[in-house]
Amino acid sequence: MPLRGYGESYPERPTSKSFKVNEANTVSQPTHISGLVISCHIEATADVANAVSAFDGCEIVSQTETGKLVATLECADQKATQETINQINDLDGVVNTALAYHRVEQL
Repeated sequence: MPLRGYGESYPERPTSKSFKVNEANTVSQPTHISGLVISCHIEATADVANAVSAFDGCEIVSQTETGKLVATLECADQKATQETINQINDLDGVVNTALAYHRVEQL
């Protein structure tokens, strides 16, 4: 491939901040989709599950008898994702919240 000379322009490259246009010809914003594993005290599992379900964009997918919850979380950006994880960690009865999966999608 020959080198480009002085003054020649390069093709425009997509950036991570690019927005996708959907079929309705509107711009869709990226959505951060996360999978969480929440460890909590066994006696607090039901209360924690109810509290986590109340968070915007958060849904409990599964729970065990040993105090583990699996949840999905959808947020507008990484900062909102981290803030929600911190809020879950601060709930009474929560031992730890682990981020098991994270992906950014154009929805």
